[in-house]
Amino acid sequence: MNHNKTMNEIKKNNIITFLTIIFLLILCLSSCEDIPEENTKSVGGNTLYDNPLLTLEFSKGAADASTYTIAYVCWIENSSKNFIQNVFVCKRVVNGTLTGTALPYWKVNKFPVSDSSEIDAVTKATVKNSDFNIDFNVKDNSVRKFKIYFEVDHSFDSNEWFNDQPALIYSADIDLDSNAKEYTLNCIGWSRGDKLFYGVVSTTLGQLIQVTKYITHKKDASSPQGGNDIFGAAYTDTTPSTNLLSSLKLKVN
Repeated sequence: MNHNKTMNEIKKNNIITFLTIIFLLILCLSSCEDIPEENTKSVGGNTLYDNPLLTLEFSKGAADASTYTIAYVCWIENSSKNFIQNVFVCKRVVNGTLTGTALPYWKVNKFPVSDSSEIDAVTKATVKNSDFNIDFNVKDNSVRKFKIYFEVDHSFDSNEWFNDQPALIYSADIDLDSNAKEYTLNCIGWSRGDKLFYGVVSTTLGQLIQVTKYITHKKDASSPQGGNDIFGAAYTDTTPSTNLLSSLKLKVN
């Protein structure tokens, strides 16, 4: 009788132990699900947030005999052009080694409204004469649609219209809620940074001009002072500053 009682107590204790372990496991799993994931991580020295990882892929263009390195800056903003976030800033633009007219569109319009600590975080040395990638994502998780901009500048690069060709601005519309995994940034215009030669549309420093013929075409030989009749293929510039890059793409990972 005592033996049976002991066995029953052992079985009872085993059942209680088993049920306790199951309860603890369920409690542990439930608690783990409630623990929020870390909302930031670091990749290549860049702080990344919960939004999808984005990779800007720069592919360099034709070889350039000039010894002057290109400068570039990248940022994103919403459709209302309210500033959102800097992505990359060339160190030479903010440390004073370039003139105030380098990357004029960003310098005049975006730099004044940028947070200094954010600029410090994304300011890096320019990659010279090579392809490169920039990894980043949008800090604000609520921002799903935005424009990405990339401005590139090359000092002392003249053509028939400019003593120093202007900076070029590339852009693309991004929708993180779409199924698109790759976007191509296209040249949307230029912004002057130096004196203009004759025949060029009047513009102010930092203004975006969407007439790209002054970059892609030479002057009409029949119009020594330039004019506006330079659309013909016969006057295409074979070495425009748009050759600074062969492609510029944004990939959603």
